[in-house]
Amino acid sequence: SNGEDEQNQLQKAKNIAISVKESQPEARCQDHAEEVANRLETAGFNTRIIRGFLKDIASDDTPRAGLHVWAEALVDGQWHRVEPSASSKQNAGDVVVSPDTPDSYNRSQA
Repeated sequence: SNGEDEQNQLQKAKNIAISVKESQPEARCQDHAEEVANRLETAGFNTRIIRGFLKDIASDDTPRAGLHVWAEALVDGQWHRVEPSASSKQNAGDVVVSPDTPDSYNRSQA
């Protein structure tokens, strides 16, 4: 079914992000975004790189907006953020594959 195919595609994208994180654990978000986008394209995804502000929680629990760069993949008609460099406290160390929703970011034009 289409839903299963979407889940498979999202899992494939997540595996790519995991492999980038494992191979470049100390890389900056810019480098992660470019490498993830390259690998996603090689795997057949439509991709884009977004430059914007990621709402973040600092270690002392104060909200902050950090300049950030991330890759997105088009899956089943919707853009999904695919990134190994999630930096906010609540998902520190996580690989994120999530729908790109306008309220997640103060987005600047890429």
